[in-house]
Amino acid sequence: MVIRTQDAAASADLARAMFGLSLPGAVQQVVDAAELPATPALAGKTAVDGQPTAYACLGPTCSLPVTSPDSLIELLRKQRQAHASA
Repeated sequence: MVIRTQDAAASADLARAMFGLSLPGAVQQVVDAAELPATPALAGKTAVDGQPTAYACLGPTCSLPVTSPDSLIELLRKQRQAHASA
């Protein structure tokens, strides 16, 4: 999930990083920071320092927040590899 902020360009960059990888079966979404859905899975998730922020969740466990596209791609690749090995 990518939390979009007022920084439209950085938000788009982070979303592109997420959508640019093949993640079969994944739910990928972009939500506005001011309008986070009130669901248990998203409880406590926020944009870090006003920056677009991503969280990658496998089951009930979510990653720490990520704010750069390169870090998000690296995280998603590691999760995808770990999931494929399981």
